[in-house]
Amino acid sequence: MTPPHPEHADDEADSAQDSAWAAIVADLSGDMHMDIGDLNSQMGQEDEPDPLIEELLSEGSFEPPEPPPIPIPDTIGRFAWAGAIGGPILLVVFYLLGLGGFLTTVALLAAIAGFITLVARKRERVPGVDERDDGAVV
Repeated sequence: MTPPHPEHADDEADSAQDSAWAAIVADLSGDMHMDIGDLNSQMGQEDEPDPLIEELLSEGSFEPPEPPPIPIPDTIGRFAWAGAIGGPILLVVFYLLGLGGFLTTVALLAAIAGFITLVARKRERVPGVDERDDGAVV
């Protein structure tokens, strides 16, 4: 017997691939509408409810506790936030209006001072932080 010609081998591979695709399409072209009951019967389950789910549903809805009020920053904190947020905004406004010099310097210093103040005070506001803390305790 002679070995198959390379051109014929490609034709055979193409026909095998085409028949595989045809089988997939034929399998998928059936009726795909399924109800939940059909899924349960396919999985071998009856329509009996799960006792754990029924118990959880019968207990009622979960209502989370009231969140704590948002702390209002003191006077230094207010000025720090005003500088950290207002400084860059003023820089953009002064740039767009063409105002430069002293006002730009004041806005830049306010932004830097506000940021540094917020970072420096961050450690003070966290109660009960140990400097030697290695992370979460399991």
